[in-house]
Amino acid sequence: MDGSYPADCLVASPPCLVFSKANRVSTLSDKEATAVAQVAQLRRVIMMLAPRLVLIEQTDGMRTHCPSAHATFQGLWSGLPYRVYHSTVDARVICGGSHHRARLIWVAILEGGP
Repeated sequence: MDGSYPADCLVASPPCLVFSKANRVSTLSDKEATAVAQVAQLRRVIMMLAPRLVLIEQTDGMRTHCPSAHATFQGLWSGLPYRVYHSTVDARVICGGSHHRARLIWVAILEGGP
């Protein structure tokens, strides 16, 4: 990816196993390091492509079991020209998924875009 192709929408669902409530192996420092790395990659791609809409999905286990990683994800938007909406949703009830899993959803809309 080199930024040669414009993007109207970016949908990202970074690997979430490390943040899952079922994960009994990863340490807090593992989770924090993973969040820092994922946010850095997301920022790099968002800044390169400047999509009009960004949708990010992540497990709610991050919010409930690793608040510092959740705060890192919340900080993703700092200094970026997006209006951000953030919510927790039940994947089955709201999205028609096969499991009742709480998911974190961020929707970001480029401010001043067309």
